[in-house]
Amino acid sequence: MGPILYLDIDGVLARRQPLPDFELDPGLGKRLARERECAAIASLDPVLVNEVVHGFDAAACSLIRDICLECSAGIVVTSSWRNVFSPRELRAVLAIVGLGEFMLGCAPAGLSRPDVIRSSLEDLGVTEFAVVDDMNMRHDFGVRSVVPDTVFDEACAKKVRRLFKIYGH
Repeated sequence: MGPILYLDIDGVLARRQPLPDFELDPGLGKRLARERECAAIASLDPVLVNEVVHGFDAAACSLIRDICLECSAGIVVTSSWRNVFSPRELRAVLAIVGLGEFMLGCAPAGLSRPDVIRSSLEDLGVTEFAVVDDMNMRHDFGVRSVVPDTVFDEACAKKVRRLFKIYGH
């Protein structure tokens, strides 16, 4: 197994600001399901599909995808979205932005995000990882805590690449 990106969504892939105005496209999910070859996208709520398309930062998603490809990294979702959506739905959400194939799963339910990440690290036996979250977890994970200012950007990508290079990828 390659390195793991413990990944938050809000403040990392999606900016923490109101969505831009957009016109709801009720057929978008079905079109994306065909384009992305992920039938589960078509079963998502059409409003959610539109919000992901218009609310997720394309550059941030592309940077995460590049890291996953370059480093053979997998994604474990730590976002509070894991408490709202099933793993199948989260994989479909990530597939919309080109990240679904890298999702290994979700951190287990729990009160403290650092605790659920530690639990996942133990379960997976992972030593190569980065925690990408807009909540600073440097106290818990030291330099492996990558905190975007507004969204995952080149500076964050550089730090994650450096971490994975140091640890062998």
